[in-house]
Amino acid sequence: MSRSDVIRKALEGVSGKLTERGQADLASEVDAVVSVLRQDAEGNPAVEMMTIEEAATLLGVRSLFTITRWAVEGILDGFRRGNQILVTRASVERILHTPRVAQLRAVDAELDPFDAGDEVVPPTSWSGRNPWELNAAGQIKAENPFDVLAEDAIEEYHRSETKSLRKIAEDRDITA
Repeated sequence: MSRSDVIRKALEGVSGKLTERGQADLASEVDAVVSVLRQDAEGNPAVEMMTIEEAATLLGVRSLFTITRWAVEGILDGFRRGNQILVTRASVERILHTPRVAQLRAVDAELDPFDAGDEVVPPTSWSGRNPWELNAAGQIKAENPFDVLAEDAIEEYHRSETKSLRKIAEDRDITA
């Protein structure tokens, strides 16, 4: 006995119990489900489901988000199983040659030159700051005048040319 036969038998039992309890409306809903299961067991082909990745590949588009959005909006027939969205192959084939998909493919084709694909992007020698934030020596520039004064004072101290901060400020025309 197949799994669907076991499920169908169990649901038929539930339907009978619901009828005995006077809940005929629920029993009729369960009977409708049993009817669908019976039709599938009698030779109706099962609906072929595919992941959004497979659907995107078949449609020739890149955006998995678009496929997900189409499933949510009802453009594609699908459902969520756990954290995965599945769509029917028939619904994907139904929209395969529509203008909407053709337009999306055209946009993807325009973006092809900018796609790095699976290539590894080479590392850069970025110091963590923008180039305009560095002084001539490649060091990070100070952000406010007091930091400038402090940096100058430290540099002059290392050169043994110490001056007071007031003198450095006068030399730089900085007023506080």
